[in-house]
Amino acid sequence: NDGVSVRNSELFSNDLIIKGTGTSGSAIDDSYGVYFYDSYIRTIADGSIIGNGGLDESEYSAGSDNHGVYFDKTVVESSNNYIINGEGGSGGDAMDGVTFYESDITVNNNLIIHGKGGTGKGVSQSYGVNIDEYSNLEGQNININGVGGTNTNKDNLDTYDNVGVQITNNSELKSSENIKIIGTAGQGGSLNDGIYLID
Repeated sequence: NDGVSVRNSELFSNDLIIKGTGTSGSAIDDSYGVYFYDSYIRTIADGSIIGNGGLDESEYSAGSDNHGVYFDKTVVESSNNYIINGEGGSGGDAMDGVTFYESDITVNNNLIIHGKGGTGKGVSQSYGVNIDEYSNLEGQNININGVGGTNTNKDNLDTYDNVGVQITNNSELKSSENIKIIGTAGQGGSLNDGIYLID
């Protein structure tokens, strides 16, 4: 139930714009705004990817993995600028805004990433921007802004890891000029960091 799903594919374009929104309903799981798997994307000019995760409208927010934009084993290359904007949906666990998993993004100029974790009554492990598992981001300038997920049930203190920006598991950022990272902690019981870096 993804908004846009690109799997085992190659995309070549001058300018590329992709927008996707996940589905909504009761107990919605695995509903991505934009999902890339094992794909190659190449743009000559600018690229823009915008995704909003699915919305679990059930009473107990039982859904999970409703991510905004998710790169899974994917390579992106651009000769100019790239903008990625993702917002996690609603539900329980894992509502990332933007996730890179075993993926490489290389742009010649500016790479701009905005991500916001999802919301729900028991939201945990919902990252604004999650750069994970040997992912590599490279550009002249890299600008990342992430806001962690929001647990809307203030009485539920068992929620955790609603982090603004996480960079982990041997992932790297490389820039010839500037890297700017702004991370805002989400809301929940514990371990809600603005920026979290770990090998």
